[in-house]
Amino acid sequence: MVQSSKLLGTGSDIKNVNPGLGPLQNNGGSTLTHALLPGSPAVNGGNNNLILRETFVDVDGDGQPNRLSFDGNPNTNVQLPYDQRSGSFSRIVNDIVDIGAFEVQEEVNGDSATFSINDVSIAEGDSETQTLTFTVTLDNDVSGGASVDYATANNTATTEDNDYTSTSGTLNFAGNGGETQTISVEVNSDTKVELDESFLVNLSNALGADIVDGQGVGTIFNDDSATLSINSVSELEGDSGLTTLTFDVTLDNEVDTELSVDFATADGTALVSDNDYQAANGTLNFAGNAGETQTISVQVNSDSKVEPNESFLVNLSNLNADGRDVTFSNSQGTGTIENDDLDAGSGEINGTPGRGTLTGTAEDEIITGFQGNDILTGMGGSDEFVYLSIDDGLDLITDFELGQDVINLVELLNNDTNFISNAQNPLDLGYVQIGSFDGFTTIGIDPDGSAGSNTFVRTLAVVQGTGVDENTLNAPNNFVFS
Repeated sequence: MVQSSKLLGTGSDIKNVNPGLGPLQNNGGSTLTHALLPGSPAVNGGNNNLILRETFVDVDGDGQPNRLSFDGNPNTNVQLPYDQRSGSFSRIVNDIVDIGAFEVQEEVNGDSATFSINDVSIAEGDSETQTLTFTVTLDNDVSGGASVDYATANNTATTEDNDYTSTSGTLNFAGNGGETQTISVEVNSDTKVELDESFLVNLSNALGADIVDGQGVGTIFNDDSATLSINSVSELEGDSGLTTLTFDVTLDNEVDTELSVDFATADGTALVSDNDYQAANGTLNFAGNAGETQTISVQVNSDSKVEPNESFLVNLSNLNADGRDVTFSNSQGTGTIENDDLDAGSGEINGTPGRGTLTGTAEDEIITGFQGNDILTGMGGSDEFVYLSIDDGLDLITDFELGQDVINLVELLNNDTNFISNAQNPLDLGYVQIGSFDGFTTIGIDPDGSAGSNTFVRTLAVVQGTGVDENTLNAPNNFVFS
């Protein structure tokens, strides 16, 4: 800013500062001017002694000087009383002249107009981007307009973590009271579980008004969650040594922090005191990756004791995700110890709910496969193949001996059909149907018999053996019905 005439100046230059000038425009008067904004160093920066006084000027261009009078009295020598806009715009306000042709007409005290910015928030979303829009408000009129700079800054949300996109710039106001300008900041959506986060928008370098609230807070609400779950497992017990049951604990979604969970075994029908398994407890630590799995190993003590299938529990507790939205979807796993021992005295062979191969001896045995597609072999003796439910098939009986072995359907008929045991034959009534499929002899179950409306027949077993066919198997002495 450089003094250029006695209308203006202070007698020295002002360099390397923001002049605080409005745009070059028609502010009144015969020429365009820059309005002085509040805070401009030109306000009250002039020298009153250098203001133009009355003088002799060739006003009409005839080569003869005329006395230029500002007050109508040619005998006085007063200073110019108004600025470039003449008339109603005083040349001196607040006792000291401003630098330049424009004189600010009201007192500039820094409190006459202020900038403020609001706080905003938004749910993060799972994809694409979201926009947070801040509003900056100028509360009062400012002659010549006003401006303010803005820039984002990290808080708990950071650009390094790709939470939002930084931005900066300048907002220009025409100078009307209540005028607003907006700042848009892009928020990057994701599915990562995290805390609510925030970033800042700071105002600075205001011209024309003070900053009364110069920091806006943009809050990004987390809308993601994750769960931990444990599976259930089963293994054959074994006859000696140890058998290991391994449970998987899985985190289904990404979390932005490490997390931990405790685990501990608990008795079910399997007991630590009965030496069925070895108690275990501890803590699993997760890095926070989606699909991450940690394992829990529990040792089962093998033996040759005949006993039912037994089970124990593994419970999860004390999930610590440092405030993130992580919960349990399944906090209890069941470990099933499948019995694989035979009672030589009773001759009972029991399967499992899964698929299995059950093989007898030359002695008499009661063989129950339970659910699953089992392969049942008597291996001699008078064997009894037991079915408790219509869901116990589809099995293969490999060596049925006509006149010696039997198929026990008592519980199945009582539980899953309309058959009433009153000396009637379920073969004759169509509850039990012997058929042939692709050369194989089959046993089918019709829950409401031939007289019922249901035409669905559930195949229970394929039966093989010497002389076994559709005709020879279709006899009551091959079955136990009651």
